[in-house]
Amino acid sequence: MTATRAEVAVEALVADIETLVRCEPPSSSSDHEPAARSADVVAAPGRRLLDTEPDRVVIDGCTHLRWRFGEAPRVLLLGHHDTV
Repeated sequence: MTATRAEVAVEALVADIETLVRCEPPSSSSDHEPAARSADVVAAPGRRLLDTEPDRVVIDGCTHLRWRFGEAPRVLLLGHHDTV
């Protein structure tokens, strides 16, 4: 039996969630290398789904990701990828 588009999309979503859950984000705010690797893991599905690279913003050694679309931003989605 051939999978429907919805089934394929759900399988891809579950795979992305599994990848994110299995990522070992940093537990210490002073260890910036694991945070950068965690940002790489978070960026991958975002890059694929949004078809654009995120801006990497490094503040005090911590890597943050930012996607921008259009000229006048009207919506902000905010999250974090650490264990704190």
